[in-house]
Amino acid sequence: MIVGVISVCSFWAYANDAKQQFEEGLALFQKGEFEEAAKKFRSANELRPNWRILYNLGQSEAAAKQYGLAIASFEKYLSQGGDEIPDARRAYVIKELQQMREMVGFLEIKAPDGIEIYIDGIHRGATPFAMNIPVAASVEHELVAYMEGNQVNTKIVMVMGQQTAVVTVEIENVQLMSSSGIDWGKEDASAAQRAEPPEPKQTAQTMKTLSLVIGALGGAAIVGGTVTGIAALKKRQLVSEQCADGCYSDDYDLLAQRDRLALVTDVLLVSGALLVATGTLLFFVSKKRAQKEASASQTALSTVVLAGGGFTTIEVRF
Repeated sequence: MIVGVISVCSFWAYANDAKQQFEEGLALFQKGEFEEAAKKFRSANELRPNWRILYNLGQSEAAAKQYGLAIASFEKYLSQGGDEIPDARRAYVIKELQQMREMVGFLEIKAPDGIEIYIDGIHRGATPFAMNIPVAASVEHELVAYMEGNQVNTKIVMVMGQQTAVVTVEIENVQLMSSSGIDWGKEDASAAQRAEPPEPKQTAQTMKTLSLVIGALGGAAIVGGTVTGIAALKKRQLVSEQCADGCYSDDYDLLAQRDRLALVTDVLLVSGALLVATGTLLFFVSKKRAQKEASASQTALSTVVLAGGGFTTIEVRF
């Protein structure tokens, strides 16, 4: 029962949060804040995936001149929407794609399998890639590579229009340091500067919302248990009065009502207590998570310009 209640609460919280992100995206788009609007639509789609959101996301990215992202969003929109997309809308999106493809370059990622690639803070997938990654041409982009949760390098890359640049991620054998080579009494100052991969699936705000919902349900269950408990006590008193000289067949319904109320009271009070405890625990976990997210540091950047015709190869080493 508890697992079912928590699952329903989690579904409701994510749906509510997704709707809020979507509506905030609409408001930001109307204000002309296209990049921020894209972030809201992207968050809404991550929380509650829906191919219709991809159209708004692509429009916002295109308006923000994030043409590589817009192409990816519109292509997913056409693929996932399929025959449900109206013909006029489909024709419009195809025309937009044709125009934007003239304003992007492409990154060809060569790396061992399983390397996670983020461009401008947005996860673009893991190697191997089936297709080259489109990015806005003649604009600097931050490329970050992760392997097994560890950031291995950060580069600033730029590619010319309709050109393809090759980005190579090479893995070298790493020699481990022995314990004698470490100063155990001194804190590594660079440790605080190492960034972690983004964790978009579960935010501190979502956890906080879920904790409040679960706590509220727990409180409601306790109130309900109190009400049924009072009713059970009244039934018990009534049974005592009517069965002072023994209970007869006419009193069996009254006995059954008393027992059912007592059982419901026990279930509600125990469930409510567990839900309140779970909500409280999630609330404190969300606070710690929020502090962790706030203290995330940024890494140093280096610049590599990739021009058409003579591409420089990026080697990400560790």
